Amino acid sequence: MRILILLLILMVAGCAPTATPSDPSVRIAVNAIEGGKGSVTIAWLNAVRPLVEQAAGRPLEIVQDGGSDESFKSRLVLDLYGRTGADIYTFDSLWTAQMASAGLLRPLDGWLGAWPEWKQYPDAMRRMGEYRGHVYVLPFQTDVRGLYYRKDLFARAGLPGQWRPKNWAEIFAAGEALKKLPGVTPIQWNASSAFGEAATMQGFYLTLLSAGGDLYNWRRRKWIGASDAIRRTLVFYRELYVNRRLADVGLQLDPKGRERSFERFRDGKIGIYPESTWMWREVLRPGSPWGIENRDDVVGWAPMPGGGMRGDPRRVSISGGDAFIVNPHSLSPERAWAALRALSSRESMEIRMKQSPFIPARQDLLDDASFRADKELAREVSESLAATRFRPGFPEYPRVSELVQRMGDQVIQGVPVDTALADYARNLKRVVGENKVE
Repeated sequence: MRILILLLILMVAGCAPTATPSDPSVRIAVNAIEGGKGSVTIAWLNAVRPLVEQAAGRPLEIVQDGGSDESFKSRLVLDLYGRTGADIYTFDSLWTAQMASAGLLRPLDGWLGAWPEWKQYPDAMRRMGEYRGHVYVLPFQTDVRGLYYRKDLFARAGLPGQWRPKNWAEIFAAGEALKKLPGVTPIQWNASSAFGEAATMQGFYLTLLSAGGDLYNWRRRKWIGASDAIRRTLVFYRELYVNRRLADVGLQLDPKGRERSFERFRDGKIGIYPESTWMWREVLRPGSPWGIENRDDVVGWAPMPGGGMRGDPRRVSISGGDAFIVNPHSLSPERAWAALRALSSRESMEIRMKQSPFIPARQDLLDDASFRADKELAREVSESLAATRFRPGFPEYPRVSELVQRMGDQVIQGVPVDTALADYARNLKRVVGENKVE
């Protein structure tokens, strides 16, 4: 599949025409579609359309794409290599190093340095889009991760309504209680390549951090080929999927498993689901395709605890961030920046906040009462931001992530833990170079 994508890139780069100046609009491509994935984003863009069009001096055209994150990224790469596409794109900040190192992104330093509102972005948010001294993205929002659970199922299983597990053993114990309920999958833990980056971040990395580990040694600047924490994480997976059968292997192997897992959580057929705050504000939002009308009453949230062994952290989280980029091949870059500046203004973000609360990248909005109005979201943020970590945003990370997902594929289908770990360590050296692995 990777070879096919590279061939497509070469074909587009070699023969695709650049954008023509006949289009009078400013185009923004988003990984969202009206009535489906990210529908609140479409509603927000339509709501702020007058603000953006006044700033840009041109009509705003919204290019919708409700596919997977991976398919949206492939489309973006093809557009950038082909010197075509929209003027502005929504962008996963994790892609920054990979695409900037390939020369695909336009630095925003000059624009940001002259924009007074840039001072509202904390250092952590600014660094989200940095690579080798340049800023390539304008952050929009961030997130934290924890454990969502169905309070109604917990009540039926005799579990507490305000659940706060202290370790992995208490997660397994809750799963065993939920297992007694007919038609209920006790736990949904993203673990397979079918779930893409969600399996790495919401599943493996969150669990690895709770075991006191990491994929990268930041002090020595090396990737970690094997460690006790990585092995413990795989043992956790084996316990969950093979030994105790608290999670559904078939759902993990289903190409549409992520969407179906949302449906099953919505319908009260999954008890515990580790996910990001995106799940609360987008997936479960009343009125959305997978929304729960009485969400605030039946869905609870708990921080992800440490594993429970000596030296493990008390709680953990891992964060990502959504952002915007300006296409370096935009024929109207100044108009594109004017549109993006308006999209990122406090006025625009306040409109978005009223539609559906989220964790903004701007400090003035984090301090605002409108953000604090969603008490559940505000509590999640206050409990987890202090403990959160970020993925290693290096160009090789996406390939390392694929290896992590392969480990998950193997272990949940019964491959011995040590076999999967040895396979990962061997392939990691091949992917990043033996001198970059400890």
